[in-house]
Amino acid sequence: MKTEKTYNGWHNWETWAAALWIDNDEPNYRMKLRYFKFCQILNKLPSYTGFLEFAHKGTFLVNNDVSWYNSRISRGELTESLRVDYDEWQEYNN
Repeated sequence: MKTEKTYNGWHNWETWAAALWIDNDEPNYRMKLRYFKFCQILNKLPSYTGFLEFAHKGTFLVNNDVSWYNSRISRGELTESLRVDYDEWQEYNN
C-alpha cells in the first residue's frame, strides 16, 4: 500500500527538504550530475544511498535544514526521484 504524500507532494517535510537541497543548491545539483555520469559508466541505477556515498557520506553536500541521514527521510522516494531524473538525463547524455 502506497503512503499518501503529505508535504508539498513528498512523504514528509524531511524528504521534501532533502529533495529541495539536492535540486536547488547548485553544488548539490552538480554533484548529482557527476553521480549520474558515474552511474552511467558503471551501468547501474542511481539510489539515494549511492548518491550520499558518492558525495563522501554527504560531506560534500550543502544542507542547512536536515541531516542527509535523518531516519525520517524516505530513501525509497528520493531514489525514485533520482531515477526519474536519471532517465531524463540519459536522453541527453548518451
